[in-house]
Amino acid sequence: MIYSLQVERHVLSGLLKYQDLFADIDVFLSENDFFNDVHSTIYSVFKNIKYKGENVDKVLLAEK
Repeated sequence: MIYSLQVERHVLSGLLKYQDLFADIDVFLSENDFFNDVHSTIYSVFKNIKYKGENVDKVLLAEK
């Protein structure tokens, strides 16, 4: 299996910056696609917040 922690960080960073693209990306991406457990958890929390219709920021992610 090939993975890149840097790419995972870029994906999560991009989602924070361009949250309006989440619905398009969520079709192709899931928590299981992240090798790093922390990144997987961050994506899961991000997804749950977005499904509630809220905007996500770093502070909210850290609190959850």
